[in-house]
Amino acid sequence: IPGMVNVLLCAGADVHARDKEGRSALIFGAHSGNRTVVELLLSAGARADERDKYGDSALMAAAASGNPECVRLLLKGGARVNARNRRRQTALLSAATGADGFALIEERALPGIPEEDVHREKVVNLLLDAGADSKAQGWFGESALFTLSDEVVKELVRQHIDLEIRDRYGDTALINTVSESIATLLIRAGANV
Repeated sequence: IPGMVNVLLCAGADVHARDKEGRSALIFGAHSGNRTVVELLLSAGARADERDKYGDSALMAAAASGNPECVRLLLKGGARVNARNRRRQTALLSAATGADGFALIEERALPGIPEEDVHREKVVNLLLDAGADSKAQGWFGESALFTLSDEVVKELVRQHIDLEIRDRYGDTALINTVSESIATLLIRAGANV
């Protein structure tokens, strides 16, 4: 995929072109989790803080991909760490859950992200270090702790996230989880049983 992006850029493709949803090549490239693609597009003049018409950003897409290198590049390029889309989602929520909300992107064939490149806990750490709001809540009040990733929960606990944040139904992450291992992690961290 980086070779194709390079060929198109060398042929004069407009790095700022967007589809009908307002999504640019950078948003799609960030969603692919391919660091080289993100580098090529940023070098060609793509803005790290690009967003589509729903407020979904390249940083949210990269965070959902789980590749820390893509996230690092976008943050370095000036992506806003606490930007929210129409669903109140932030990059931190995307990183924690792996859900980016890009329904149209899901329909398009994208190469799989190699498992060795997916490190959600590192992405969460990068975002928090960049000033991500650990208390950010999505459309239904879910926080980053509402995840199925043990490693993400460990990182959030290490960063002293509020274990008692409640969603709009009054549930905490402990009440909401279906994972025995995450429940154990939350209880050991002091979640109110």
